[in-house]
Amino acid sequence: MPKLTALHERYAELQRRTTRLSSEEKLSLLYFAIEEEQQAAIRTASSRPLRAISWIRAVLAVDAFVQENRRIPVRNSRAARMASNSVEQALADWLRYQRRPRTRDLHCEYQRLRLESIEGFDWSPLDSARELKAAEFQAFVDFMGRRPRHRSSDPRERSLAAFSARQTQAHRRE
Repeated sequence: MPKLTALHERYAELQRRTTRLSSEEKLSLLYFAIEEEQQAAIRTASSRPLRAISWIRAVLAVDAFVQENRRIPVRNSRAARMASNSVEQALADWLRYQRRPRTRDLHCEYQRLRLESIEGFDWSPLDSARELKAAEFQAFVDFMGRRPRHRSSDPRERSLAAFSARQTQAHRRE
């Protein structure tokens, strides 16, 4: 630990320096500051429940993803789980878990409101997507005066026709 103490003292001194810093020094100070923040978080975390800390870290990771990608993480079961996609998959799985009725019932008010504050978050995204598609379908029928066709050259029309077929099939099963 003497080496670590000396290293921390050196960078604490560098942090107090008022002269111009090189890019290498700035980068080193960034790492030093992050390590200090993490150590402080660990010290204060020992008095807080680990579950709450993990939850907050996950929601902050979702926030960062949304800010960087301008969309909510989505689970793509068709795509192979590639390394570049694994973070998004993990975040999407976490959000899916948070939406589960059993899990949702265990959330405190802050957790529910915090999830709702995430841009693009929806408690039931499949229902919302289905409602949106149904509105698109109805707008198509109103505008064209007919149902969408499966053999259309327009991919959007084919998509609406497939949606209609899935809905019809689902209603027959009921």
